[in-house]
Amino acid sequence: MMGVWHSDALKEIDCRLHTLVGRREEPTAEFAGRYGYGRWTVDFAEALADEEIDIVILATPSEMHAEGALASLAAGQHTVVEIPIAMNLADSERVVEAARESGVTLGVVHPMRVRPEMVALQQRLLSGEEHVRHVQGRFFIHRLENVGATGYRRSWTDNLLWHHTTHLLDLGLWLLNEPVQQVQ
Repeated sequence: MMGVWHSDALKEIDCRLHTLVGRREEPTAEFAGRYGYGRWTVDFAEALADEEIDIVILATPSEMHAEGALASLAAGQHTVVEIPIAMNLADSERVVEAARESGVTLGVVHPMRVRPEMVALQQRLLSGEEHVRHVQGRFFIHRLENVGATGYRRSWTDNLLWHHTTHLLDLGLWLLNEPVQQVQ
């Protein structure tokens, strides 16, 4: 799903979709062809070694974020990673320190911030048309099978609590656009 979101967004700007990295050859080749990537591979290290690549976008399962970011930064690649940056504070700090030491840019994607309904809500809040009195978020994800939002059967398990709580916290802080007084 996030590969689709990123590919669609990048097609809207002056960007060359250079290399797609996947886990399985057939679906990776199909996705690369559908979205216009110049090449594809199932070897992340091979892609990281390509000097034509300007930036690496990690749209992987949450449990792979830190490992992928550390490898990308070690290869000297500017790196964008989905939230959460890692699955724990220690790994998050390792990624941030690796970016600092490598001298390349590390960005963290907050996809809820670009959802049209959230942009409209933030504009209403900033204009004073609406006011925040309380922020509460809930995800009602009734997953009896390991199938993602796109209907794709996953071979990995999403950490729903950590992953989606990160989205909720970021969205709430972004919507407020002011210093936070208290978080519980």
